[in-house]
Amino acid sequence: MIRIRATNTGAEPLNVVVFELAKLTWAELQAAVAVFDPAAPPNVTVLASLELPAGGLSTGYGTSPAGTLGVACATGSFDAPAITLAGPFPVGG
Repeated sequence: MIRIRATNTGAEPLNVVVFELAKLTWAELQAAVAVFDPAAPPNVTVLASLELPAGGLSTGYGTSPAGTLGVACATGSFDAPAITLAGPFPVGG
């Protein structure tokens, strides 16, 4: 099990997603995020996610399989979000 906790100190809503890379490499994910298309998001397995309003605090839980995990934080509009990635984090194995 994973626990995520986030505080949004910004002026825009924040989405936080913890995911397993599944069939992508980290480099492929970075390339997909650089030209993000909401109609064709990267093929990752979402394990946990949070939606925080400006000034919000939230905690969430999800499963944690063995594999390579990452975290994405997104602000801005759905069509053109600003996405920050953290990872990769190898887990178990």
